[in-house]
Amino acid sequence: QLEPWAGAEMMRPNRKGFTIVELLMVIGVLGILVTIITTAASTAVRQSRARRTAAMMAVLQAGLETYYTQKGEWPGKLQSWADKGNSGNTKISVDYLDDKDADTVFQELVRESVKVGKSPLLDVAGLFVANSSNVKDDRSGKPSYGMDFMKAIINGKHHKKLKLANMAFGCTEKKTGWFRRFVIRYNFKTDSVTVMTQHEGTDVVNDYYTENEIRWPERPNRE
Repeated sequence: QLEPWAGAEMMRPNRKGFTIVELLMVIGVLGILVTIITTAASTAVRQSRARRTAAMMAVLQAGLETYYTQKGEWPGKLQSWADKGNSGNTKISVDYLDDKDADTVFQELVRESVKVGKSPLLDVAGLFVANSSNVKDDRSGKPSYGMDFMKAIINGKHHKKLKLANMAFGCTEKKTGWFRRFVIRYNFKTDSVTVMTQHEGTDVVNDYYTENEIRWPERPNRE
């Protein structure tokens, strides 16, 4: 004769499920997959930002050279540097327009490019800008984020139309996505220019002037 509890045990349904070990294995596999996907996506975003930065620098570089070819001089303050070099009043071979001075050069370049009846010097739709009064970096405060040039010149829902005189020209930093301005390297000997990112400019200046630290937008001390 069965004990009273035996019948109840036999009538209990046979429930199937995951053991704790199996659940931990599934969670581990999912964690590995998420890590792989996140890393791949992050790498793709960084590569995309780097390609866009290179493309924008190439556009601005070509625009400056076209401007020089058509007018016989560089735009804005860049020409005063060229005059200084041509007059023999400088003892250095290269120098840099910091970000704020570079902005005025790019503004003049864009202003000439969009004039009615003239062939454009560059494709302004491919540029990336920010409000110069709000641009900060990771060393001085909360970083800023820029926007496409075409979006900046239209009154939007979340921003006001940005005037050309208030535009800072730059790119999206590869790792963080923060806005970074461009700088311009000028070679006095060859009368040529090179558009660079702030970080690239800092590295080159450090090598050239053997400075311990260069903080943009300050000009390097050459004494």
